[in-house]
Amino acid sequence: MVTSVCNPLCLKRGANSCAKNVSNTHKMKKRLFFILACMALLTVGCGDTDKPDENTGGGSGTCGGTADRLITRLDITYTSTDGIDATERCTFTYDELKRLTVLERRYVEEGRYEDGSTLTYDYSVPDAIVFSVAYEEDGEPFRVTTTARLDVAGRLASYHWRRCIDAPGSGSEELTDIVSTASYNDAGELISVLSEPSPQGMSDNTYFTWRDGNMVSARQGSQTDTATYGVRANDKTNLDLNWLLYGTESFCTLLGNDDDGINFPLIGRMGNRSRGYLETTCLDLSQGGSEIRRYDYTFDADGYPTRIVCTVETKYDPSGPMQDETETITYTITYDN
Repeated sequence: MVTSVCNPLCLKRGANSCAKNVSNTHKMKKRLFFILACMALLTVGCGDTDKPDENTGGGSGTCGGTADRLITRLDITYTSTDGIDATERCTFTYDELKRLTVLERRYVEEGRYEDGSTLTYDYSVPDAIVFSVAYEEDGEPFRVTTTARLDVAGRLASYHWRRCIDAPGSGSEELTDIVSTASYNDAGELISVLSEPSPQGMSDNTYFTWRDGNMVSARQGSQTDTATYGVRANDKTNLDLNWLLYGTESFCTLLGNDDDGINFPLIGRMGNRSRGYLETTCLDLSQGGSEIRRYDYTFDADGYPTRIVCTVETKYDPSGPMQDETETITYTITYDN
């Protein structure tokens, strides 16, 4: 079941969901949790080392990390050739079982508060997680609550959400209930998320390809986003950081409402995590050109990542009006001890 308060603005701007849709052209590249960028594969290594405090790539792991230390805060800085464009702070709260219960995010752009949201996870319902997002739109508060059903292995089996779509024969939009169903292979790896009903023109089905324990591609319709990984084991952190870094539409919108999809594999509820830390992602842009992301990691003496630097290179079709861009996104990770 879905309990939601529909944002009336989605009816005016043609958004494809009634959850918050903040993806405009400028902010696409500046949202950790609401990013909707497009990329494809580039096999470029970032290098790897086991030495503390050196940048490196990533290796082997399972659904969850060791959770000896919990991530409590994530600070993100977005820097372009013009300087610091925006900052974002995410704080994480856990229950006594070390399960993520609250994720708060604050986004500041050009020195002023721009956006924020609070995500909550409620584990009190048997075989389910009740997931809520609270936010403000033009000063008006909204809250969207959905229920994710779990399978016998504790993984997400189905997810109920809503979308605003064009009503046939009218100039208005209407709320439509959508059910997304996840499937896994015998190794416990996520292989697809299928959504019904799927309105014409919507690419709601996502298919994943794995190689050597790593999720190397996510396909929606004709668009395939791909990723490469390092050799250092992604088995330390309690949250799967790869899902905070992908930044591609096919990965991040696998459950429809903006980035809702990443909030479940982030906490280990959608099968195995990739064995290695994310190293590169890239995509051929529909208008020509490509966008490439490269990730470099710094680890502390105990092997926990403390800093991640993502370099984003966007190259446009030389015959078009757009100029190539380079942006740096820096993630600073704080633990509870």
